[in-house]
Amino acid sequence: SDITMRTTLTDLYDSPLAYKYSTKTDGTFTIVEPCISICAATTISQFESLMSKDDISSGFLPRFLLFTPRENKNIPDALPRYDEIEELTSGYSQMFDVLSKIPVNREYFLDSVSRKYFEETHIQMYNVVLQNLPEVKELLLPFLRRWSPYILKVSMVLEFIRDPLSQAISKESIEGAAHIISCAYDSTKWLIERIVFDK
Repeated sequence: SDITMRTTLTDLYDSPLAYKYSTKTDGTFTIVEPCISICAATTISQFESLMSKDDISSGFLPRFLLFTPRENKNIPDALPRYDEIEELTSGYSQMFDVLSKIPVNREYFLDSVSRKYFEETHIQMYNVVLQNLPEVKELLLPFLRRWSPYILKVSMVLEFIRDPLSQAISKESIEGAAHIISCAYDSTKWLIERIVFDK
């Protein structure tokens, strides 16, 4: 069922050392060190029909980084622009090439400069969210609690792209990751204000 699937995904998301599940006919299965990654896209109207306050309070939705593109009021091109398609295709190829080279196990650390910057960013992020209206703040808090860890996770990827040999997360990588999470904050706040409270 839909609820069972969400519960399973929620459990797997936290990357337990092992995940066990049983079936009536095939017995018990164990997944060792599961690690899932979900990248999906949908329309605002479809998302609106699926999103609820329960999805937020249950912790399912806050496990995702949500991004909404800026509204484009320009008249679309009549025909595809092949230069843009080629540029996107090349970008995807380069990104896949970089990500496929990330080592399976790599330990990173924060030096004194990047640690100080990360702590300041963490406090600033909380201050921004806490300034929202109480109804909005209540639904943003489950997301907020995961955004700081996301900054660290994204900064590790950015650090590998910046310097594949580095194990110290630079301030620049923290800044880049914080900008990405800032975009997720803007999108999430918009979705909560325009969709959840409009229902």
